[in-house]
Amino acid sequence: LYNKMKLPEVKNPDDIIESIKIIKNSKLIEDYEKTMINFISNGIVGIDGEIEELYLFHGTKEESLKSIIKNNFQLDSQPVNQHGDALQRRKAQVYGKGIYFSEYPSVGLNYGNALILCKVLIGKCQQMDIKDLNAKGDILGGINSKKLNNSHDGYVYVIKETAQILPVGIITLKNKNIFNDIYKRHHPQTSVVSISVTNPQ
Repeated sequence: LYNKMKLPEVKNPDDIIESIKIIKNSKLIEDYEKTMINFISNGIVGIDGEIEELYLFHGTKEESLKSIIKNNFQLDSQPVNQHGDALQRRKAQVYGKGIYFSEYPSVGLNYGNALILCKVLIGKCQQMDIKDLNAKGDILGGINSKKLNNSHDGYVYVIKETAQILPVGIITLKNKNIFNDIYKRHHPQTSVVSISVTNPQ
């Protein structure tokens, strides 16, 4: 779909990035702006009185991009298995139901070989350490997001509603197997080798 939409494309000669494409979906923009107006009218703003809006990254497989840029994220969708990819990631939602984001693109690459850059409305945010006992629960009623401090990977953001999210760009990488490469690096295979031992006489 994003190829058919003739999105503006920036070619990057770097060894990592294949392309950067800008997303402009009027329906998603309208939903996002309605959420922003709703937050402002209900006083859901930051300490400085401004609405808190961040640019965050979400990693996914390239096969999922068409659906996301057309319909936005789906809370109940399951990860798509890349063609020829033996590794199927389960959508565990370890820190409760929602859409997961990071400030760092490298974190997103643990979950797929493409990145989506999004504007995100944080709203009323529940902040905690990733090791807290309550960190794995769903976002509470009256709260719009969860911000979890992870000492290794910065903050993990869990966003409750898709209308708080506006995809604005997609980044594809030349290495289509990067998810497998990262997965194997973090989950090394261990092999057991049988050997015979003879007691010395």
